[in-house]
Amino acid sequence: MKVRAHLAWMALAILIPFAAFAVVGLLQLLKEEEDSAQRSVRETSRAIAQAVDRELENAETLLRVLATSVHLAKGDLPNFYQQAVQASFHEDAWVLLFDRDGNQLINTRVPFGTPLARRTNPERVTEVMRTQRSSVSDLYQAALLRKPVVAVDVPVPLDGGQRYVLTQIFPAEFFDRTFAQRDLPRDWIVAIRDGAGIAIARSHRASEFVGKLGDPKVRE
Repeated sequence: MKVRAHLAWMALAILIPFAAFAVVGLLQLLKEEEDSAQRSVRETSRAIAQAVDRELENAETLLRVLATSVHLAKGDLPNFYQQAVQASFHEDAWVLLFDRDGNQLINTRVPFGTPLARRTNPERVTEVMRTQRSSVSDLYQAALLRKPVVAVDVPVPLDGGQRYVLTQIFPAEFFDRTFAQRDLPRDWIVAIRDGAGIAIARSHRASEFVGKLGDPKVRE
């Protein structure tokens, strides 16, 4: 029995270091996998954010060019409408022109002369005129479309920037394309949110979550 006990202790003395090394190695492997997953999340999030930023920057560039239109300076809205239609980058985004009270004067989604509603959030027009800076809105309900949209607003430099605000509207589903362009893992749920934390787009089951506050499982 003493010999057996001695052998057992010897075996334990040999096995315990190996077991300890195996546990340490497994923990290190798990840590490396976790770090790799986190890097992948960061890289994907950065790429999606850059794609969204490019779309918004393109919209701002378009609006700033339109804001210098001779037709607009002359108050020739019919010809400016045609110019805005031809200048639009995307058929699923459209250009609006607002007066200082938030009334729509032009909406390239509908024929010129169509009766148009007042802006849902006219305070944005006031703020853009006050700051004379371009601005990207949070998600809100469009007056005409009755669907959630995001707006890029730019002041028009006429009458000291106090006459018009030009806007390009993107429906929320416009941003779904940023997911389609990337091979996301099936078990990932990726979302784009506005400044208030409201979902603008989501890689899966978007119709259930767009316009709502966040899901803690979502990678943003």
